[in-house]
Formats: sequence, structure tokens, C-alpha cells
Amino acid sequence: MAIEDSALLRFVTDELNARIRAGEDMPGRDELEDALIDGLGVARELRPDLVADVESGARMRVSSRRQSDKLAARKTKAKIGAALNIYETLLAMSEEANQRILHAVTSREEFWEFDQEPDRIFMPRHVVKTLLLLSLQARGIIVASEVLQLVKCSMYSGAYARVRTLYEITVIAAALASGGDQDLCDRYHATGILEHLRDLRTKQRSHEFFGWPPPTIEEINECEEWAAKVIAKYGSELRQPHGWAKPLFPAANQRVTFADLDRRFAGQEMRAIYEFMNHHIHAGSLQSTYHVDFEKHHLVSTRNPFSRGRASFALRASGMLLDALNYTVCRELSWDNEVYDELLIIEPIRKCRVKLDAALPST
Repeated sequence: MAIEDSALLRFVTDELNARIRAGEDMPGRDELEDALIDGLGVARELRPDLVADVESGARMRVSSRRQSDKLAARKTKAKIGAALNIYETLLAMSEEANQRILHAVTSREEFWEFDQEPDRIFMPRHVVKTLLLLSLQARGIIVASEVLQLVKCSMYSGAYARVRTLYEITVIAAALASGGDQDLCDRYHATGILEHLRDLRTKQRSHEFFGWPPPTIEEINECEEWAAKVIAKYGSELRQPHGWAKPLFPAANQRVTFADLDRRFAGQEMRAIYEFMNHHIHAGSLQSTYHVDFEKHHLVSTRNPFSRGRASFALRASGMLLDALNYTVCRELSWDNEVYDELLIIEPIRKCRVKLDAALPST
């Protein structure tokens, strides 16, 4: 294309020539990039017709995208509506289990009767463990609920990403319930202080760019004091992403990774979920390559069509993980707190999960 045929090229050329006439050095790649960005700032002056065309096309696509979303939702309901209903029941049962265990445990007077140890930083160990496990279970239910909404909209990559989060929650809960070290839950709880400190420092650096209110000096100082306390008590490895789990791997000289926890606490079937979803939620080549369809005139689509296989896999995997998470939490807390019959909650949950599997087509 000749320079005279492009408004942007004419603008950039004029900008660079003006710099040369002003005595600046011969422009390079950075100067060219600056000139291009300047050109974008005056796009409406350079090509008002093009800008108007894009805005008009976008308005039409907003309507079209809404219709596509409705169509995907209708098709999902028509094809796997029964499974969606069972999955919602599974979520409701999981919520009921969480609240029953919470009430059964915390309503016992002896749960709140304790003498605080003089060197304790947090509440007593049994309180920390109970609230952590219940909180992880509750978060797992929320994440599993997000999977449902994403599947309804045929947003399978998003559903897979949330299933992976649910997988990680399930593995962490199993590690905390393992009884491998009496301070394990305290150590995990303490890492939240370090994560909060990192968040505060990020906000301090970037609050203007993102429009966040800046943290106060008092907030940062208080968090730094708490961070110093937990590191002094539990060791510097707490700064590492999974350093809280170090007591579970006393012979290891290197850092503890999620893969270590995964191998210890997840079965092969569950591990397959994690591995399969890797290629579908990251910016890897496999999904990008498969996304090109030479049978379609547009080659690459920006919308997800309904896929029975992908929807079924997301729901089946999520159901399996939620079942495992419920069992881990209910088993551990019912036994720890001598409310043994509350473990029977798992029977209807497991039965519901089996019904879900039966309602979903094979992937």
C-alpha cells in the first residue's frame, strides 16, 4: 500500500519527518511506535468513516451476541437439562452439609471452652482447623456454582478454569485434614497474612493505575508486624507458595510445590482432571490450533457453540471433586468433634453425584 492510500501512514510519516526537521536523531522502532500511538489518538480525524463503521458494526454485534447467548442457554437446557437440575441439587445438598456440620460443631459448649496457650498467635488449634475446613468447603461450593453458570452459557474454558480451582481446594482440604502436623492448619492460616501483605504492597505501587484507594501506612505496618510474628514462629519457608506444608515433607530439601501435595493427596483419576484441563485454560498451542476451523468462512469464532462433551466433562469433574471435598470436611470434623452421625450426610450427596454421572452422556 502506498503512503498516500493510508491516512495512518501519512500521519506517521509526517510525524517522523517533523522530528527529523527539528534536528532529532533518525527515528527508530520506539519513535515509530510512539507515532503510531499518537495516530490512534486522532483516529476520528484521520478516518471518521472507519470509526463510524466499527461503532455501527459493534452495535449490531451486541444484539447478535445476546441472541447467541440465549440460543446456547436454550440448547444446553434442552440437551442436558436433567443433569443441570441434578447438579443444582448436589450444590444444595453440599450447602446443607456445610451448614449442618457448622451448627453441630459450633453449638457444642465445649467447642468454645478453652484456655488460650500463652504462645498462641491465633485462636486454639481446633477452632482454626474447623473454621478453615468449613471455609474451604464453602468456597468450593461457590466455585462449583460458578461452573454451573459457565456451562449454561457454553463458556467451557471458564468452567474448566473454575474446576481446576475446585481441584486445588479439594487437595488443600485433604492435606489440612491429614493430621500430618498439629500446626499445619495454623501454618496455612498464617500464609494468608503474607498474601494480604503482598496485596497491600501491590496496591501501594499500582493504586493510581487501577483506581484503587491506597492502603494506609498504618495498615501496612500492622500487617508487617503480623508477618514478622508468623515467620518468627513458623520459619521463613512460609514465604514460599506452599511452604506451610513443609512438615508433611520433612525429608525434602527443595521447596514444596502443589505437585507434591497433589501426588500425596489426590488419586490418579482426580489427577487426570487436572492434567486434561491444563491445555484448555492456558495460552497453549493446542487450543489455539484447534480453534481454527477451515470449514467455516470466518475461520476463527469468538463465540462458543454448545458442546455436549465439554459440558458433561465440566459437570462430571466438578461433581466428583465436590463429593470428595464434602467427604473430607464432614469426615474430619464429625470425628474430631464427636458428632459422628453427621457423617451420614455424605450418603445422599454421593447418591446425587451418582445420579449426575448417569444423567450425563459419556465424554
